[in-house]
Amino acid sequence: MLWIGRNFLSKAFCLLLDLLIFVINSLGLIGILRSSDRLFTASTLIKSILKSIFMQNFVKKTLINASGSLLASVVNRWMGSLDRQVAYYDPIVDPAYANDGKHRLYIFWHEYIQFLIYLRKNCNIGMLISKHKDADLLEQVASRFGFETVRGSTYHGNVQAILNLIKKGKRLHLTMAPDGPRGPRRTLAPGCIYLASKLQFPLVLLGIGYDRPYRVSSWDRFAIPRYGSRCRIIVSGDINIPPVLSKEMIEYYRVKVESLLNYLTEEAEHWAASFDSYENASSILDGPKHSTSYFVTPRQAIIQSETLISNLEGTPDFPLNNPSLVAPFTNPLTDLQ
Repeated sequence: MLWIGRNFLSKAFCLLLDLLIFVINSLGLIGILRSSDRLFTASTLIKSILKSIFMQNFVKKTLINASGSLLASVVNRWMGSLDRQVAYYDPIVDPAYANDGKHRLYIFWHEYIQFLIYLRKNCNIGMLISKHKDADLLEQVASRFGFETVRGSTYHGNVQAILNLIKKGKRLHLTMAPDGPRGPRRTLAPGCIYLASKLQFPLVLLGIGYDRPYRVSSWDRFAIPRYGSRCRIIVSGDINIPPVLSKEMIEYYRVKVESLLNYLTEEAEHWAASFDSYENASSILDGPKHSTSYFVTPRQAIIQSETLISNLEGTPDFPLNNPSLVAPFTNPLTDLQ
């Protein structure tokens, strides 16, 4: 429900907000111009403009804060209604259970961002969020679920955003949607590869799927789950990126990780849309859990095969234009179906 506003509610909200601010500013200027007991001068006009700017920012922040609180409540209720199940390669990577002292970089496709915000609230995670105005509400919602945020994008070598993420990474897990904020859909930007290499954070890929969700006509075909429907998640194990990478090596890992994330997402979507069950799948709880819970619930959902993950590790001894780089991966879930 979070991003139904990307193409409709957000634009309507911004339009109404601009209209309200225009009316407030107009009334303020009219009051000054009609004042009969004071001389209208250039200094008076400047003061009124500055006052209008202050009021504009105050009204905007107030409305965004109020809207963020309302939207967070809706997300909490809506996402909480879903039938959620998970399958892990290794449950220790889950930030709700992780007790091995590692910080990780979690990536997922942008169309499922609202579910991650709900599911892993208050789990010591910093999130990269776009600088665009329509992401202001997202920042408010994420902060209410306990995320620290960095505004910016890893596209086009946004150095400041990457530096801020590196700073956050000293004490937090990190997460981002590597095809955001403007797409193309399900195409991985190289920023997450560079960041994982620079920080030496293992990458963890989250394949998320809903059962026949509503789709917004946005660049990412944003997914809104039906109330009370099925949601399925497939979580990779740690993917370690070497510390020093050439441009060619960054592209190599970018292609491999993109292929794997697409595979896991498509598998999760198929799982959610069908009535199939994986014998080792388990329900997934929201928010952080005590380490004792780690040995009770997540270990029931381990995917035994490590073929997908091992395909990504090591230094390639073949050129980047080798067709095998984009060939489908071996299905790691056949033994669970």
